[in-house]
Amino acid sequence: MNKYVIVLPATIFLMDVALSSWYMVLPIYLESLGATLIDIGVCYALINVAWYGLQVPGGFFADRIGRKTTIILSTLAFCVCYMVLSVVSTLLLAILAIIFMWVFSGLQAPSIFSVMAESVVEKERPIAFAIYSFFMNLGWSIGPLVGALIIPFYGYKILFVLGVIISGSCLVIRFLFIQETLKKLSKKKQEISTKINKDLAYLLAGCSLFSLAYGLVSPIIPIHAEKCLMMSISEIEIMFSIAQFATSILSLACGPFVKKVGGQYGLMMAFLGSGFSITMWAYSPSVYIAITLMIFFSIFFYALYDISYGTLISSLTTLETRATTFGTFSLMSGLMSALGSIAGPIIFASLPIATFVLTTTLTVPSTLFVLKIKTN
Repeated sequence: MNKYVIVLPATIFLMDVALSSWYMVLPIYLESLGATLIDIGVCYALINVAWYGLQVPGGFFADRIGRKTTIILSTLAFCVCYMVLSVVSTLLLAILAIIFMWVFSGLQAPSIFSVMAESVVEKERPIAFAIYSFFMNLGWSIGPLVGALIIPFYGYKILFVLGVIISGSCLVIRFLFIQETLKKLSKKKQEISTKINKDLAYLLAGCSLFSLAYGLVSPIIPIHAEKCLMMSISEIEIMFSIAQFATSILSLACGPFVKKVGGQYGLMMAFLGSGFSITMWAYSPSVYIAITLMIFFSIFFYALYDISYGTLISSLTTLETRATTFGTFSLMSGLMSALGSIAGPIIFASLPIATFVLTTTLTVPSTLFVLKIKTN
């Protein structure tokens, strides 16, 4: 296995520890600054637009100026955003810093995806994406635990200072050790076709609907846990921590599983599994059951989905346009997720459980679209 398949995910692990230490309770942090439920929904919508929308220019830059350059510039921006968060105390400035953080996260996403796909031979891509998923989910499992230990006693500021330190360290590591994979591509002038074949169209439709479904519940999961399931902030953070830790471990098993069944069927299982498990979670009668069901949701959504999607879209694209295609798909999915992030809190305010039921319902047509893909 190429050593760069380890270096990049390792830095992602460190940065995800910093991010997830506070991001999983972002709605509660924003409420502490005076945000309303609608403010929170709009913030999540803007985060989705930033994360997904900037992946189109991010893919363009990755296919032209290089994967490594895009990643380095984005990592530098993270340092600046954390510096701002560590000193501001007003809602507007905090939201702007968070959104800009996701702007640069979106810019680097196609580059990270491309480096992982291009550092190994095609048949080993499920394993490479499994390693990526392992480190990413491990970071998201440790981060909430850090937050659970620090936030109740010291607040959020110290976590933002930690973000500055970790981002700066990862900037140096990435500059010194990440491989530039763009040099492996053909040097001839590339023309990006505007024609999307049927298989990519089906994948786009399925992923867009699924993003709408996830967008409906993403801003309200911690709020539902606090207000409806009567969980404390520490319990919520611990729930996310345990779920992500289990997901990180099982990511290593999901890689060989997707290698065997293929990205198409893995993605279908991810859609249905995450949809049904999150609605069951909403009815949790106890903290222990809530944690158990969140583990299932996280495995389907954060491990099986990521590995299957990365494997499938890699098989449907070429080296020359992979990052741009990935960015374009992410934009469309992000717009749907942003729409869901606005609609979800509105539905939740009137009938909380309906938000989760609608999410599960939308995963069915998402699965049917992916089923129509013809893979080799």
